[in-house]
Amino acid sequence: KHTLDGWGLRAEDQRKIVNGMMEIAQNVSTFNYKGTIYNRDFDYDVTGSLFAIVMDATIQQGQHHKQLRFLAPKVHLNTNDGDSLPVVGTLYS
Repeated sequence: KHTLDGWGLRAEDQRKIVNGMMEIAQNVSTFNYKGTIYNRDFDYDVTGSLFAIVMDATIQQGQHHKQLRFLAPKVHLNTNDGDSLPVVGTLYS
């Protein structure tokens, strides 16, 4: 609320935002990821870990609350040698 107040949003607008978030939160989203690692700097295979930005959130409205985890649409691969390779495509559209 403090942040939304700081953005100049009226209480009515804030309620609309939270209502919309609660409505979206009721639907579980699943997706399969298939992507390509853009190995442009190496002429050999690389291995590593795929990383994405994750945001955990709790949406509260009155007595109701919902905990969610959101994933950013772009990921990257960190190789075992410490290099970072971009992934072509996004997790979802």
